[in-house]
Amino acid sequence: MLPYVASSGIAASVTVLALMLNLLGLSRRSDADLSKIFYRRVQWIGRQASAMFVGSLLLLLTLAFPAIESDAFDGASNFVVAQFYVTSALTAVLSGLAVSMVLMLQSTLSDLVAVLGMKVKDHYLLAPSSDQEA
Repeated sequence: MLPYVASSGIAASVTVLALMLNLLGLSRRSDADLSKIFYRRVQWIGRQASAMFVGSLLLLLTLAFPAIESDAFDGASNFVVAQFYVTSALTAVLSGLAVSMVLMLQSTLSDLVAVLGMKVKDHYLLAPSSDQEA
């Protein structure tokens, strides 16, 4: 079961990173001048997706280690217990990363739809224009 979780985490994080490139292309081609807040949010989502990718890869490597064949060396039971805790911790962290990444992505996309699709003029993601500052 856990190898599927790790593989799903790898696939999800890579997919989010690829979709973030589309999001950046869409925002750059739009007429709206987006503020630095938007790009920082995109940057954080990218960082979380990268962390999820690395964590999922570590989880997959942890699960691939043959702990059953570890009876040959002393302290095998301690190693199996440590592997259990590492696997549990990685699974918990990856689950939290996945949930927070999806929530941040949903919030960013909702704001982008409001700015680009619904043409909201006074949204906090819009950079202040030069004629409003004067």
